Amino acid sequence: MLRDPPFINTNLISCRNALIYFEPSAQNKALSLFHFSLSSGGFLLLGPSESVGEDGGRFAAIDARWRLFRKRGADRRDAGAMGELIASGRWAADGLARRRAAASAGPTRGANAAALQAVLELFAPAGLLIGRDRELLHV
Repeated sequence: MLRDPPFINTNLISCRNALIYFEPSAQNKALSLFHFSLSSGGFLLLGPSESVGEDGGRFAAIDARWRLFRKRGADRRDAGAMGELIASGRWAADGLARRRAAASAGPTRGANAAALQAVLELFAPAGLLIGRDRELLHV
């Protein structure tokens, strides 16, 4: 959750009973990424023991009992933790390691397939492809 690039223009993020296991700094980073990911006016649903942090400026409470919040304030230009992750180069380093592993796999893969895979890893959002039998086909 903290290492992978977030989706964008998300209308609802449900993160119930996960943040309670994070250190406060990791909780804050996750909330910054959620704020970055949500579309304008998007909703965040948390677990009963979780909160949006002490500042509360990023989210407005819609229903305190059900822990439902709406994104408020800044748009994606105020990326918060997103900028920190990009600056750390972690995503770039992970992508580089995958490209090197693909390149060292030898001539069994065509150059076009390797190039396409490298571009997809850098620019495509994360996702899962699930088959008809509910089997995981591709990550």
